[in-house]
Amino acid sequence: MNGRRRINVAVVGDRGVGKTSLITSAAQEVFSERPVPVLPPTRFPTDFAVVSEPVDVIAFDTSSRPEDAQAVDETIKAADVVIVCFDAQRKGTLQRLRSDWLPRITHLRPAAPVIIACCKDDTEETLPTDQVREFMEGLIREFPVIEVSIRTSSRKLRSVLDVFYQAIKTVLYPKAPLLDASTGRLTTPCVKALLRIFLMCDSDGDGALNDAELNTFQQLCFGQPLTPDELASVRQMVAERMADGLNDAGLLFPGFMYLHTLFLTRGRLESTWTVLRLFGELARQRQQRQRHGSSSSATVAAAAVAQAAA
Repeated sequence: MNGRRRINVAVVGDRGVGKTSLITSAAQEVFSERPVPVLPPTRFPTDFAVVSEPVDVIAFDTSSRPEDAQAVDETIKAADVVIVCFDAQRKGTLQRLRSDWLPRITHLRPAAPVIIACCKDDTEETLPTDQVREFMEGLIREFPVIEVSIRTSSRKLRSVLDVFYQAIKTVLYPKAPLLDASTGRLTTPCVKALLRIFLMCDSDGDGALNDAELNTFQQLCFGQPLTPDELASVRQMVAERMADGLNDAGLLFPGFMYLHTLFLTRGRLESTWTVLRLFGELARQRQQRQRHGSSSSATVAAAAVAQAAA
């Protein structure tokens, strides 16, 4: 598709939960009181989301009729990411996430990330927030493929774009290669890659990143240095939360890992992926220049993690 990466988004859920309206309101910014039963595949505008690479986003609406169950299964199998909808006013549709939809999705498409869309969150009849939050927290522990749950209203065009933007991000910046969902810790390949990057940035070899080295890293990865106030804020945050993350010389590797863990757990996966992909590319270029030499295992790890989402 003219060099654009295609992202297939399956939108599933029980009858009447708002699947069709979610797609229409997000793609066209309109709400219909009488939506069609099932939309044809819907292509989002090319400028829908500002991300790291050009993408074509196609949403696949699904039927709730029992006779169409096989077609729904095939749509799930072909999806890069699955959005599961439930009705904020019908508890049964929430409960069926656990009893039906998530087991079904993880069986058919184990690697696909899942976004939960709490639809029709726009009346006083919605389920209590605390009840939904408690249910979702347990569901996320049980099904680590869930990336995020978002409350939406297609009628009010509230957070509908966020649902699809988050879906795109989970494909472009996957969490699984970087963070172990069961422990909340960085995966071993990710740690190895970050260690190699840390050592490459530690130009004076003292085991710590001083302000100049941090800003070189920041400029290289994100195009602009940190201000003195931002540098001070980073140091203070690490000092308060990571006893062995900082010393007089600067940021230590445990502190460097802590910052990236913070990025990942707070949904800023694109930051860590930007770093890994940049240094992964540098590692590949270095390997090409040293064809007859041997590459360190950490360099190989950096390239491998950077390629994990490809």
